[in-house]
Amino acid sequence: MRLLHTSDLHLGKQLLGRSLERAHERFLAWLLESVVIHNVDVVLIAGDVYEVAMPPSYARKQLYRFTDAAAQQQVTTVIVAGNHDSPATIAEAECLLARAKTLVIAEAGREPQRQVHVLTRRDGTPGAVLCGVPFIRPRDVMVSIAGQSQEERQRAFAKGITDHYDTVFALAQARRDAMNGNLPIVATGHLATVGTSRSEAMHEIYVGLLTALPTNALPPADYVALGHIHRPMTLGERGQIRYSGSPVAVAFDELAYDKQVLLVDFEGGTLKGVEALPVPTFQPMARIRGSLDAMPVLLAEVAVPHSADHPLWLEVTVEVGGYVDDLMPRLRAMADGLPVDVIRVYRTAAAGEAEGIATQPRTLHEMTPHQVFEQLLVQREDIAEEKRDIVRALFDHVASEVTAPAEVAT
Repeated sequence: MRLLHTSDLHLGKQLLGRSLERAHERFLAWLLESVVIHNVDVVLIAGDVYEVAMPPSYARKQLYRFTDAAAQQQVTTVIVAGNHDSPATIAEAECLLARAKTLVIAEAGREPQRQVHVLTRRDGTPGAVLCGVPFIRPRDVMVSIAGQSQEERQRAFAKGITDHYDTVFALAQARRDAMNGNLPIVATGHLATVGTSRSEAMHEIYVGLLTALPTNALPPADYVALGHIHRPMTLGERGQIRYSGSPVAVAFDELAYDKQVLLVDFEGGTLKGVEALPVPTFQPMARIRGSLDAMPVLLAEVAVPHSADHPLWLEVTVEVGGYVDDLMPRLRAMADGLPVDVIRVYRTAAAGEAEGIATQPRTLHEMTPHQVFEQLLVQREDIAEEKRDIVRALFDHVASEVTAPAEVAT
C-alpha cells in the first residue's frame, strides 16, 4: 500500500492581510495530480486542515472538491483534526464525506474505537490499520483536581496522552490480529515532540502543561504521521516517525526549508520506505535586507522572475541609522510598478550604529503580540525581576486562549 502524508494545510489562511486562497487551490490541484501519477492509495492529512475554527466557505469548498476528486480515483482521504481545527467544524460533514471515501477523526475525547479504522487500497483490499489520534486537548485525557501543583498537572497530562495512545494502539493491534495480523499499523498525531521547533505562524498549544512529548511516548506503530511542526523532520530509531511539514509556506521564516509531502510505502505488513516529494512554490515569497539607499536596486533584482498577476510577497528589513517613521510608504513607492508586494517591514541598526531605538519595531504592523508585551514589561519597573517569568507565562496562557479555535456548539 502507498500512503501520502501531509499536514498543516491551513486552508483559509491570510498572511498579513493577503489571502493564500489561490496558492492553496494550486497546491490541491497539484496534490491530486501527484496522487494519480504516484498511484497513491490513501491521502492522510495530519491536522490543521483549516486556519481557523470557522473557516471561510471557499476553504471548505477547496477541501470538499479535493476529497471528491480523490474518491473518483478510488483514493481514500483521512482527515484528523489539529489545534487550529474546531472538532465541530471538522465533524459537521463527516457523514457526507464518508460517501467520498473520506475518514474524519475530529476529537480524541470520543470513544477510542472510533479512532481505529482499516485503510483500503484502491482495489478495496485492506492495506493498513489506522490508529488515528487527532490533536489531544487536556479535557480529553485528564480531569483537573483542586489543589494540584503545576508539576502534578503536567505529569497528569503527559500520562493522559500516553495512556490514550496506548489504548487506541491496543485496539488497532486487536483489529489487525483479527485480520490475520499481516497489516501495518499507521498512527497519527498533532503535537510537538522533543527536539522540534515552531515557526512564527505556530502558537504554543499546551501553555503551562506540556512543551513537547518524548517520542518514546508514541506507540510502536510501523509509521507515525505527525502534524503541527511546519518543518519536515524524521524521528525514531527507524525513521518511522515523520513530520511532513506544511506544504505551503504560511510564514516568512518557513522559507528557510523546502516544502514536501511524503510517499510512504508498505510491503508485507511493514514499512518499506519513505520518499519526500518536493512541493512546487505556489506563492512566491522572499526576505531582503539592506540600507534604504540600496532598496531600489534590491527590489528591482528580486522582482525580475515575477509577474504582475503573480507578484512576489516581500518581507523587508531596512538598516537605518536613526528613527524613520515612514518606511512602509517609502518602500511601497520604490516598488511601484514592480511585480512585488511589500507586506512586512522591519528596521534594524545600520552597521556601526549602536543597538537602540533603531532596532525596535515602531508600528504595530511590525510587531508581534509578544513584542508589544515585552516592550510594556520593560517599561514597568514596578514588576520585580523574579515575578517577570510568571507574568510572561500568564501572558502566554492568555494569548493561547485568544488565538485558539473557539468551540462551536453542535
